[in-house]
Amino acid sequence: MAKTTEVSLKADILNFLEKNIHINKLRFNFKNYNIYPGAYKVLVHHAIENEDIEIEIHTDLDNETAASYQSRHLIFSDDRIKLRPEFSIKLAGHQAILIHECTHAYTDLLNMGTHSRWEDEALAYIAQYIFELSSKNMTPILRKRLYGFRKYGCDIAANILTGSQNVPLKDAERLIRFIRMSPGYRNSPKDTVVSDGV
Repeated sequence: MAKTTEVSLKADILNFLEKNIHINKLRFNFKNYNIYPGAYKVLVHHAIENEDIEIEIHTDLDNETAASYQSRHLIFSDDRIKLRPEFSIKLAGHQAILIHECTHAYTDLLNMGTHSRWEDEALAYIAQYIFELSSKNMTPILRKRLYGFRKYGCDIAANILTGSQNVPLKDAERLIRFIRMSPGYRNSPKDTVVSDGV
């Protein structure tokens, strides 16, 4: 049974997914994936509402991890979005992190079996930056401080917001390589994630 704070947070997240206007900007094609507002407002919303995806507050996330999406691996476990205790749906930066994790949730709902972890991360970062640019949380000063895959992902997001909804394959592959080789991901033992389409 979820704690009261998790129940309250779940309600806030469902309201955010249903009503936030910046989610309407999440519309792009990346390799074989089609990202669109209904992925968040309908599919992920429905999965959270029906507890196919649980919202959990976690103190065990490491210092580098603001949030995490965990797909079920065992028949008795659930998909879950893990958030730090200080997470607040009222903060634009936290909303962008939630969009990142909800993008992981969407790709998990779409897939059966193994699929590329790196494509999954690239999609999530592009969606996060589209949201941040659209909501004006990503100011020009903050954008200038980005480097590596974050800068490249934000540049792709900015292009999408100007009307270019199809991410060119060369840009997609380059972003995937940047993420895979970045210090935070380079030593990851997993190249794939497992999904069960639920």
